[in-house]
Amino acid sequence: DEVTELTIYEWFETFNEEGEHELNFVYDTANRRVVTIDFFANPITAGTYVLGDNLSETYCKYQGKTMSECTVVVTENADGTLTFDANFVVDYARYHFNYTEKIYE
Repeated sequence: DEVTELTIYEWFETFNEEGEHELNFVYDTANRRVVTIDFFANPITAGTYVLGDNLSETYCKYQGKTMSECTVVVTENADGTLTFDANFVVDYARYHFNYTEKIYE
């Protein structure tokens, strides 16, 4: 299957109605479009996060549509940054991004 590679420019966090921690990865800065991934963990630590297990099936979204699959491998780096390697599916289309940033101060 063909995979669309997204370039992430920045991130910001929000909290949904249940107070769950959402990371919003901005792939379109002009229109402020984001990939929203709702982690049940806060703080987020190294590990593999899977939709329906430790990622929300309701609030993980791309272009306003709920993901049918999502796996995020989080790696903690020596410089204090986290690397997010994300693969997800929306409407049978596959997407991937890799993004490294310092999430927590």
